[in-house]
Amino acid sequence: MASKILRPTIYAIPERNKEPILNVLKQIFQQRFDYKLSSSDDDDNGDDGKSSSMLLKFLEIGSCSGQHLAHFARNFPNIEFQPSDIGTSNLFDSIEAFRQGLGFEPPEKPLKNICKPIEVDLTSSIEQWPIQPNSYDIIYCSNVVHISPWSCSIGLFTGAKYCLKKPNGLLIMYGPFALNGKLEPQSNRDFDQSLRQRNQEWGIRDICELEKLAEQNGLILDQTFDMPANNKILLFKFKND
Repeated sequence: MASKILRPTIYAIPERNKEPILNVLKQIFQQRFDYKLSSSDDDDNGDDGKSSSMLLKFLEIGSCSGQHLAHFARNFPNIEFQPSDIGTSNLFDSIEAFRQGLGFEPPEKPLKNICKPIEVDLTSSIEQWPIQPNSYDIIYCSNVVHISPWSCSIGLFTGAKYCLKKPNGLLIMYGPFALNGKLEPQSNRDFDQSLRQRNQEWGIRDICELEKLAEQNGLILDQTFDMPANNKILLFKFKND
């Protein structure tokens, strides 16, 4: 039987925003985890291509094609990256292609610090997630909460409380957001309207409403980063008792 031919799926929007997001992640990892960015990281890799010491564990919710995760994994060789998506996703082969280094030109060696993708449905109970409690330093999701029902936002914060290591675990969200009922600029309002026309349960979320979910799960919004194309990165951490 012939082996499956793996081909990465490359979307234009993740390709544009992956570098600005990476730059913010570098800042966060240095400040919050004292992560040392060094060109010598690759020199410490073992025979399997993994760094001999994985410093952090990173879970992506809604990995889609795997473009973001692959870009991050190339730049953080001693962080272990776990991709995930819903079980109906047809993009797990794309994630595997990126793991094998096929998503780059020219192709590169496999990215051994990316794990095989797992199925995570934010609308399912946390007991159904194939994840141990207190097991990740970072949970990251990009462009998820506005193209999913509100129940997914609830599940994201419930999952963060369950999966993140305490007290230093972080939830990082990227996308367009409203604030105090105001959504700017007009292009974001038009986008929000188009989302709600496609599905009445979708729509750009208000940061204030997300903060309420965070508080219910022991988290607080600690930092906001303005990003290109009217997007933001929201950084949530555990409250200090």
